[in-house]
Amino acid sequence: MKLLLLLSMLATAVFAETFGGIGVTIQSSEKGVQVVTVIPGSIASEKNLEAGDQILAVNGKSLQGLPLEQATALLRGEAGSAAELSVLKVDGAMWAGQLTRIGLQIEPLSTAGVGATLGQTEGLTAAEISYYAGNQAQSGYTLLGVLQQGRLVQEDTQIAPNMISAVYTGKAELVKAPKTVLGVGSISFQGLTRQIASFNLESSGMTDVKLLDVQGKQIASWHVDAVQGDLKLNWEGKTQPRGAYNLLVKQGTSQQSFSTTLD
Repeated sequence: MKLLLLLSMLATAVFAETFGGIGVTIQSSEKGVQVVTVIPGSIASEKNLEAGDQILAVNGKSLQGLPLEQATALLRGEAGSAAELSVLKVDGAMWAGQLTRIGLQIEPLSTAGVGATLGQTEGLTAAEISYYAGNQAQSGYTLLGVLQQGRLVQEDTQIAPNMISAVYTGKAELVKAPKTVLGVGSISFQGLTRQIASFNLESSGMTDVKLLDVQGKQIASWHVDAVQGDLKLNWEGKTQPRGAYNLLVKQGTSQQSFSTTLD
């Protein structure tokens, strides 16, 4: 069945677009359009819309019988504008309410870029793709989710990065982790191998370091009384998979996070 993104007009997101929307993907239904996916963090998610709900009307205009492109055009609009929806919920109840469209951006992800960043293009999880997509966001945009053919990809799903789209919102400024090998404050990150995590400290003191995978699971941790200069922390990483990792480092009041990859 043909799908359309309220976000992009194309489920496969061949072209990048920026617009105002509510944050769902839809398909045609008997009474209007049916919600296929609700993007986390979108206004649709905040209003508890869910997959299977049918949107019957927008601002008093019935969607029944309309081509999907026309229904999409009615649901989209300027960021900050209002969309009054009439919705038939999955459980059969009727819901009516007003949603304020938010600024949305959808971008196709580059397979070459994913491979260069994560070290591979096959057998990746959605969490790893999200790590890459989050660092590709333009200033002022925050990643909401990753879609494949108009459907939200779950974090633990293994996928290949073809026909993948990233959905961003302009609601909040994206805060990126410092780039690798660049110092911030009193701590700079030098590199991560399967044997050693390396840093440079501008001052001495008790230092806590945590190594996390992209899903936030702690892989290793250290608590050391470090001296100013190079700090090399041994760990056993031979069995860890290739891909993206995060390091959290705290020394006194200075705390930094670093994103890197493990080959």
